[in-house]
Amino acid sequence: MTKSKLQDFTVQLTLKPIQVLVQAEEGTSDQEIVTLAKQKALQVLSEKFPSITYIITKGESLTLQDAYPGQVIREKDAQKVGVITEVKPRSKFPIEVTHVDGKQMKYIPSTLEKSNNEKDFESVMNIGRPSYYGDSWAEGCTGWFVNGKELIPVVIGKVTTAYYYVHTVGLEGKNSHYKLKTPHMARVFPNKEDALKFLKN
Repeated sequence: MTKSKLQDFTVQLTLKPIQVLVQAEEGTSDQEIVTLAKQKALQVLSEKFPSITYIITKGESLTLQDAYPGQVIREKDAQKVGVITEVKPRSKFPIEVTHVDGKQMKYIPSTLEKSNNEKDFESVMNIGRPSYYGDSWAEGCTGWFVNGKELIPVVIGKVTTAYYYVHTVGLEGKNSHYKLKTPHMARVFPNKEDALKFLKN
């Protein structure tokens, strides 16, 4: 009898809060008490697993720890390509994404997967700066930052009254970011051709 082919599944388990009682001497530090609590919690989990909620998705999913602004991703179900613009760990939907069609959405990590596809990178960089923004920059716009003699692919993340948080776009490894004031945004261009012209002048 032929065995079925094994598939990868990512399972996200959300456990209800665990409360444990521990004993410690007076003057014991909070850190030591927490260590005792962790040991007791592991004992409780081994005896009786608490109630959970769960999400199961096929394949290897993105994790919150591995997600970062500037990362090129795909939506697992629809295979929509996009780029992460912000990660808010405490939010219900912590990962903010701009898709190649310009739409912005929020996700939980398990619904996304990272991309290593050069075509996906090119699609993200083609987002550019949509015409309805005029000469302004907003979260989710992509472009090319001229930094000295370097030409750096970037996506605009959080925008405040003082700074634009500009993240490098890439397929591998954690990327860097720049805090640029409005005058410095003159060195960010919505397409590579204009950035190259500026670099040569």
